[in-house]
Amino acid sequence: QGYQCWFAPISRPTMSKTVSWSELSKHSSAQDCWVALHGKVYDVTQFLAEHPGGAKVIAKWAGADGTKSFDAIHPKTMMQQLSAETFIGKLDEATRPKEAAGQAAAEEMVLPPIQTCLNSYDFEAVARKRMQKENLDYLTSAADDEVTFRENSNVFSRVWLRPSILVNIKEVDT
Repeated sequence: QGYQCWFAPISRPTMSKTVSWSELSKHSSAQDCWVALHGKVYDVTQFLAEHPGGAKVIAKWAGADGTKSFDAIHPKTMMQQLSAETFIGKLDEATRPKEAAGQAAAEEMVLPPIQTCLNSYDFEAVARKRMQKENLDYLTSAADDEVTFRENSNVFSRVWLRPSILVNIKEVDT
């Protein structure tokens, strides 16, 4: 019953309050858990116990920006389902600590050229380098549906992409 309370389609409130990074960092425990997602701050304390992935996954990002971890698992539409009561305000990026800004830039990785990825295992190798361990563990564990995971692996293992024979169809003359 409580699950619907925290995830129910609603119209987004106007962003009147601005939250500094120092204010966000004060709410960094499971008993007082604020998380920034896509520049917006949410109080998800009451939702921790109901989160399907467990409380620890969210609590890890208490008082911080959990956008990267959130995006690796959830569709963008999930943000629209957060209850209005959880919304605190817009995160003030001007107050971001310098080390956090530098760390975000350092985490960027150069992707291999797409023509070098010949099958799903090549794409998985890139994902292993780019994704956080707990997100990758969740996706590869087949936690949602082991049958689908196994069948997808079987099908995708038979698909080979041959870049040398792919044709650019952007401009096709009919």
